[in-house]
Order: sequence, then C-alpha cells, then structure tokens
Amino acid sequence: MPNENFHAQWRNKSASDFKKLVEGARLEGLLDTARKLRRLDQQADLFAGFEELPLGMVLDATPDPTILKHAGREVINFGTNNYLGTSHQPDVVAAAKQAIDIYGTGATASRLAGGTQSLSLKVEQQISDLYQRPCSMIFSTGFGANASLLGGMGEQFQRIFVDEECHASLYEGVRLSGTQMTRFRHNDVGHLMSRFERYANEEGNWLVVVDGLYSMSGTVAPLKDILALRGIRPFTMMVDEAHSFGTIGCKGLGVAEDCGVLSEVDIITGTFSKALGSIGGFATFKSAEFDLLRFLSVSYVFSAALPPATLAAVSKGLDVSIAQGDELRKDLRARCDQVRQRMLNIYGKHDFMPGPVFSVSVGGPEQTVAIWHHLIEAGFYTNLILPPASPGNAAMLRLGISAKHKQTQIENLLNALEAVCSR
Repeated sequence: MPNENFHAQWRNKSASDFKKLVEGARLEGLLDTARKLRRLDQQADLFAGFEELPLGMVLDATPDPTILKHAGREVINFGTNNYLGTSHQPDVVAAAKQAIDIYGTGATASRLAGGTQSLSLKVEQQISDLYQRPCSMIFSTGFGANASLLGGMGEQFQRIFVDEECHASLYEGVRLSGTQMTRFRHNDVGHLMSRFERYANEEGNWLVVVDGLYSMSGTVAPLKDILALRGIRPFTMMVDEAHSFGTIGCKGLGVAEDCGVLSEVDIITGTFSKALGSIGGFATFKSAEFDLLRFLSVSYVFSAALPPATLAAVSKGLDVSIAQGDELRKDLRARCDQVRQRMLNIYGKHDFMPGPVFSVSVGGPEQTVAIWHHLIEAGFYTNLILPPASPGNAAMLRLGISAKHKQTQIENLLNALEAVCSR
C-alpha cells in the first residue's frame, strides 16, 4: 500500500479491518517474530466496533488552534501540544509566508553540506540569548536533537543514568552511543542515589538525563534533589525541556529555571513543536566547547536544515511567545489552575503538576478506550494512551491545555469527563 494513500485507504475501513490485517499477518508468521507487532494483536480487540481506527485518526486543523475537524464536524482539541497557540499567531504566520517569498520553500541540504542560512544563525543566537549561554544548536526535529546529541557525545561517559519515563529519543540516543545505561525509577532520587552508590568505585565521567516535564504523567523532575547528588559523585546534567519550554518558569525557560538551578544544568534540549507550534529542536550548552557536537551529531550532519518558513516562524515565535510571552503564560497558568481544581473535585487527587499536561486514569484499557470514544462523540478530542506507550503500562487519557482554550471549553470537557466516569 503506497504510504501517501495509507490514511485515505484506512479512512474508509473500520477497526474490524485492522483486526483482519493483524490476523492475516499472524498467519503469515510475521507476528511470531516481531514482539512489537504482537502488541497490535492485543490491541485489535479494543478497537472492535469503531468506524475508524482510534490511533492515527484523520483530524484536520482549522483557523482556531483549539478546534479540529473530524468526520465533518468540529471537536475541541485537548490532545494538543500547542500550549501557547503560537501556530496561529498572526505575526508568526506572516513571518513564515514572507520567508517563502524571499527564500523559497526548503533548505535542500544539511548545513555542513549546503552551508548555513543566516536565519539558522539568528534562531541559535536567540536561544543562546534567552538562556544566557555561549553556544546553542538547532536540529530538524526535537527527536534528532536528543538522539543524535547523546549518540555523538555518549562515548565520553562511562555511564548514563536515565529516568524510566524519559522521552524515547533520549533512550535512542543512549543506545546509539553504546554507553552503559542505568535506568532509575521515575523521579525517585533515593533510587538514583542507590545506583550512584552501587557504581561509586567506577572510573570515568557520568551523565544524568531527565525530562523537565514528563509528557505522559505530567510530573516535574526534582532537579534540586538530583543535582544535590553531586556531593556523592560529580556528573554532567542534561534536561529535556520539550514540554516545559515556554510553559514553566518566570521567563518560560522550563523546569530548571523554575527550580532555580538553570546555571547548574550543563545541557538543555527542547523542541519547537510544542509551545512554538512549529517543528525542529534545539540544544543549548553551558560551555562553548560543546559546539564541536555539530560534527558528531548524526542528524545534524546528515539531515536537511530547517526550511526558511519554519526558521522565520520559530524566530518570530521565540519573540512573541517566549521573550514577550508573559501574558500567554499567565493565561496558560490560569487555564491549568482551572483544570487542576476541577480534577481535585472529581478525583480527589492533590498531586497534579503545574504544567499543561494532565494524565487521567479511568480504568483498564477497555474502559479507557470506551470513555475516550464517548468524549469524541461528545465533541472533545483527548490523547488515548495505551500500553506500552503509557508509564507503568497503565491505560490513561492525556489532556493538553493551551493558553488559547476558553474557560467554557475546559468546563464543558470536565463536565463530560465527570459525567461519563461517574456513569
């Protein structure tokens, strides 16, 4: 089946067709040798009766960043990472259009092969200025920033410690580096300390890698407590601020800024695809020597540079949504406070985090799929998270909140969620 026709073909098929495909693959022996594909067999029954596959369903954008179109009707988008609504900011859109007129549609080569456009240098300087750091790099994707950075520099470390809920891109980077990896329980500083003590006599440099804001659970890394472990053994600290960049911290620089430890973190990575509503990734470094990673990071060396329209949109977004984004962050915090208070009333939980990500456990996979589908029918799109993508292999719904959401939209979603859960 041609890739470009995949969604068009499956748009007209039901979940039962998916089940038949899985069964056919099993008969061919494909599922017997692929562990990941066997998981599809486990999920196929959950989708029975759906007119459209719930994973990867066709959703069209609209001029409103909070509204999607699905099957000919509007649904409110609470599956968003567009936390500040930057993708629809008039100045950002105008900058992208102007860049196309001036520079064309693409870079057509990597920066090392085809040269660096001045727009790339401008964005890198903006990142360095925001974080007050001597060196920054941008990448074609946030995934590439994490994976190729770790892949390129990992050899200098004897061991890399990774929180078990870290982004898959960080795990991929450690794998590419060939360095010994030690996982520790999510946000469990005591467990990390025990790992330190276990390898206390080991020579070489160590690296500790965490997310600032975890994209599934919505939890925030205890950076102060982690950095305090430098009293046991010095280590390099890397924080992925993908979901916290633009959303947490006085200046929107992430959890490290919010915790007051920004100057102690050696490497900060992030993405342009969340709060900036675009595509691409970045890394900013405490030391200028890290600039040599341009020659060691695979995706930087071999991926085409970001296109001019994207660079112009990101540059303008860094200005209007980050550097001058106080009001947007104020609106976002107000929306998150609204959700947090209602969640307390509904679930009695006090541990919802300060960021724009909220995870809701509503039962096992079957019940979670049913509630997710009910919310779609009621006009609300949320993220359906099923094992193995979910922390602890627990099924859940994930809510992404935007500064552009209206208070009534949030109230209506939570009313619907409360009603269906109580039912």
